[in-house]
Amino acid sequence: VYSWGRGRYGALGHDDNETNHMVPARIQGFKRNAIISRIACGRWHSVALANSRELVCWGRNHSGQLGLGFTRDSEAPTFAGITRHSNPVISCGIAHTLVLASSGQLLAWGCGAHGQLGYGDLWDREDPVVVPTVQSII
Repeated sequence: VYSWGRGRYGALGHDDNETNHMVPARIQGFKRNAIISRIACGRWHSVALANSRELVCWGRNHSGQLGLGFTRDSEAPTFAGITRHSNPVISCGIAHTLVLASSGQLLAWGCGAHGQLGYGDLWDREDPVVVPTVQSII
């Protein structure tokens, strides 16, 4: 996986907080032999799917959008957990993350200030939580 551009808040995953990377550079922080099959990007954060089930994230985390249980930014790829279902669909908004599992369950976390997490409130979530009103959308 390669990244380049504006790297504020660790958004590029190069384990630094440099503002700009002008040429593509390989992100070094993944596990050895990891197979990355999907990546989604928000404004300043990214989430990748490694080895069909592992969520790996990096970048800004001020609203918990990395799903790590805290709000500290991550400048390098950080293991965020293993999904129960293989090959989920990942989507990132400006400061929130959604995962659609193969079972049809939708999980959401990060900024909820405008109701974008679907929980019926305006609270941020630092951990992935199943959206209760969406049981199976596939």
